[in-house]
Amino acid sequence: MGSLSAIMESRDTETPGEEPGKMGSLQLLNALKANPGVKPTSKGLMYVEARINDKPTRVLMDTGATHNFMTTDEAVRLGVKWSKKDGWMKTVNARAQPVDGIARGVGMKLGSWSGPVNFSVIPMDDFKVVLGMDFMRQVSAIPMPALSSVCILEKGSPCMIPALEENIDGTTQLSAMQLTKGVKKGEPTFLAMMKVEDEPNNMEDIPQIIKTVLEENKDVMPAKFPEKLPPRRAVDHQIELEPGAKPPSMAPYRMAPSELEELCKQLDELLSTGKLRPSKAPYGAPVLFQKKHAPLTDLLKKGKTWDWSGPCQEAFEELKTAVSQEPVLALPDFSLPFELHTDASDFAIGGVLMQNGHPIAFESRKLNETERRYTVQEKEMTAIAHCLRVWRHYLLRAHFSVKTDNVATSYFQTQKKLSPKQARWQDFLAEFDYTLEYKPGKVNVVADALSRKAELAAMSQVEGTIMARIREGLERDPVAKEMVKLSNEGKVHRFWVEDGLLYTKGRRLYVPKWESLRRDIIRECHDTRWPGHPGQKRTMALVEAG
Repeated sequence: MGSLSAIMESRDTETPGEEPGKMGSLQLLNALKANPGVKPTSKGLMYVEARINDKPTRVLMDTGATHNFMTTDEAVRLGVKWSKKDGWMKTVNARAQPVDGIARGVGMKLGSWSGPVNFSVIPMDDFKVVLGMDFMRQVSAIPMPALSSVCILEKGSPCMIPALEENIDGTTQLSAMQLTKGVKKGEPTFLAMMKVEDEPNNMEDIPQIIKTVLEENKDVMPAKFPEKLPPRRAVDHQIELEPGAKPPSMAPYRMAPSELEELCKQLDELLSTGKLRPSKAPYGAPVLFQKKHAPLTDLLKKGKTWDWSGPCQEAFEELKTAVSQEPVLALPDFSLPFELHTDASDFAIGGVLMQNGHPIAFESRKLNETERRYTVQEKEMTAIAHCLRVWRHYLLRAHFSVKTDNVATSYFQTQKKLSPKQARWQDFLAEFDYTLEYKPGKVNVVADALSRKAELAAMSQVEGTIMARIREGLERDPVAKEMVKLSNEGKVHRFWVEDGLLYTKGRRLYVPKWESLRRDIIRECHDTRWPGHPGQKRTMALVEAG
């Protein structure tokens, strides 16, 4: 204090006289020292009250700031004008932010001191106006936290400015950094949401012509919608159909139990309020499913003569055995966890959905030409993705385990580097809650058997025979011979020859009209066991996909 008193005494001796109402710096210091009732500000932050353009504002005295700063919103409120300037500002533990501009010569008043101050206009979260070392060097300001004051020793106008309480407005704001630190330390944290009620519509802003229309039709637009359908009119409107047209027959969309529960809930509410009525229209979706036994199904066709043949009796016996003896598929119990067992071979994939060791459903299919070139792990992931698509309505929104006999596949969830194909699978699997587990192949017998069905293997064995017959047919079919000739001469662009086969757009293979080749291919996609005797559209789809 001795050196500070000496500085102020020397400055006081340089001033020949003081204006009325002002005290010398030493007198001010002695007065503050004599006042024991001054309380220091809390938490080390020192605010003072200032006036800019005759408007009050709260200013932070910060010895750690190199310059003087002001937020854009506060500059607009105080009527401060600034000029645009390119530049960046970097604070501790924060990203660099662009400077909006510079305000020069801003008139500011602190207590009895007044003068021009330069500000950098920047975006800030916690403070509106900050006076840093630039201002303190300019006016020889000394913050005194112990005395809750700021001493300005500028020549000609020394003064003491009292500090304000930190929470002057009674509210506390946290920065993002403070909130993050508090959460990491485990401090109690609460999140509250404030809803601002919409202001009522002001009818005065609506043009008069609109008001007239609204008033004339107010019965059409009531404040509350009716809870029931309107009464039946004299004329019922309907969609006219072509004479003899039949409703399309399509498979229904299978939903997860939670989705079905929500649908039933909404339908019950709409039915109870009268907004829906039961419909007897022929358009709808079937809810009863059964496996097809081809000979028995043929007897039910229109115009089919009833002829109970040997194949019919055999199919009937198989049907009785399937429903009366094990293994019988169990009905799913959604209070129990599901287990999905999958496996893949060189030519097919298979899976079984189980609960408590009892099968719920089986699934298998052959791999196409591209999938057969996959790695072992990719084939295993193909099996998992396929089974999840088939049984999505069972597994969605429920935790289940996926058991595979491939060790690498069991680490798929924690794999860091993914190929584009694996990334697509991971994006699809993200909607399921599952755990991948390793199961040795000698234990995973059911899924292994499904992926190695003899019928699917036979398809890959006869493929070479079919291709050979197609090549032979191309040499005997006159139309095919002409197409091959034109393609080799480059006169057609929609067809090309590759490996002795004729292809067209979409890399579809041309099957020549020779002997019973086309009929044999259709029979292979319909009569064998692996397709399950599909209908006409499904059979043609299998032919095109093959």
